[in-house]
Formats: sequence, structure tokens, C-alpha cells
Amino acid sequence: LLEHPNSDPNLKDKWGSTPLHHGCEQGHTYIVKVVLAHPKIDHNIPNNYGKRPLDIACEKGNIEIRTMLENFIKEKEGDVLLFQDSKDSVYADVHLKGLIDKLSDVIEDIIVLTESDTEEDMDS
Repeated sequence: LLEHPNSDPNLKDKWGSTPLHHGCEQGHTYIVKVVLAHPKIDHNIPNNYGKRPLDIACEKGNIEIRTMLENFIKEKEGDVLLFQDSKDSVYADVHLKGLIDKLSDVIEDIIVLTESDTEEDMDS
């Protein structure tokens, strides 16, 4: 049914989940592949809990489905969002962790420089 071009792959159930959400939740790689191939698919629809299919795949730890979604997003949009703004659904990615570590280093350097400037001002 989902393979038919006139079907709606973005239909939501009472929890706001689409077939893509369910495929990610249940680990059904074939379903995710079929749904992503549909010309009308919107991979970024949040369910009633603010979870996008990529969020669910990450939370479930399904690397194969996560990679499928990330590749699909890169193909369509050129980049992958590493987190969403939902207060109860923020997940970190290895890449995001690396960016956070680098940012922490920069902030520490700024603090050290600021402290040394303040000490110099006090000595003057």
C-alpha cells in the first residue's frame, strides 16, 4: 500500500506517529526503506511527544536505520540535524560531542585569558 505513489506515507495515528516512526521504533529496516522511497515522505514530522523518526532510531540504538535516515536527509537537505529543540528529546551524537568538547576548550581559553587580563589590571 505504501509503495503506491498516491498513498500518504505521513498519515498519523492517535500518538502522532507515522509509518516511518513505527518502522524506526520496531526496527523494521525494510519498512523504513520503503517509506523513505515514497515521493511524498516527510522524514521530519514529530509525533505527539516531539520525537522525529531520527530521534527514535537514535534512542533505540538502531545503527542501520539511523544511517539510512541520515543518508536520506543528507541526500535531500545536504546536512543532518544532530539534535532537536524538544526539551524531552535531545540526543547527542559523536560529532556533536566532539563539537561540544572543542567549544569547552575555547571557553576555558577565554576564561584563562580574561582572568590573566584582570590580574594584570589589578597589578597596574
